[in-house]
Amino acid sequence: MKKIGIDIDGVLTDVYNWYLINGKKYADSLGKSLVNEKGYDAKEMYDLTNEEFTDFIDKTIWDYSKDEPARKDAKEMLEKLLDNNYELIIITARYKADKDNENGKKMRECVKNWLNNNGLKYSNIIFSDDKTKICKDNSIDLMIEDKPDTIINLSNYIPVICFNAPYNENIESKNIYRVFNWNEVYDQINDIFEHFNN
Repeated sequence: MKKIGIDIDGVLTDVYNWYLINGKKYADSLGKSLVNEKGYDAKEMYDLTNEEFTDFIDKTIWDYSKDEPARKDAKEMLEKLLDNNYELIIITARYKADKDNENGKKMRECVKNWLNNNGLKYSNIIFSDDKTKICKDNSIDLMIEDKPDTIINLSNYIPVICFNAPYNENIESKNIYRVFNWNEVYDQINDIFEHFNN
């Protein structure tokens, strides 16, 4: 059974647009404006200091974690992948979720509730910001990811499906496969494994 690693933020959600909209509200309150439309997060988009970005996340992360919708067709495609005997491992570096404290516990529960409330089915979930180690330790065969550094690192070991975003549009390699929606994710996974099996 092939194991597929799936990121949440930027893959199951459109975190880019969320940062663009909510980051603007926060930046406006500081008198700051958009400086990098292709930034990875609100810090890069609005030139926030580390302290400002932490304050922004602390003020908004719980609403995002509860209310942000899942991407179109994600629910249906995850079900199809499970029906096709793929093992789906959610691997997320969600803020605070890997911490062994009350906030960490609260965030882990929040993530699981969000997945459940959106009908997103999966086999297992791992909270960690070291996805390369997690993928190696758990024999992940393929990863679906949006973060540029993580995509590049993982593509040295396994195929990576890059969920397209302005901040990763220049990432290219023979082991990186770009998609624009969840229907393409499903087709790409089947193509990749068919190719490797031949």
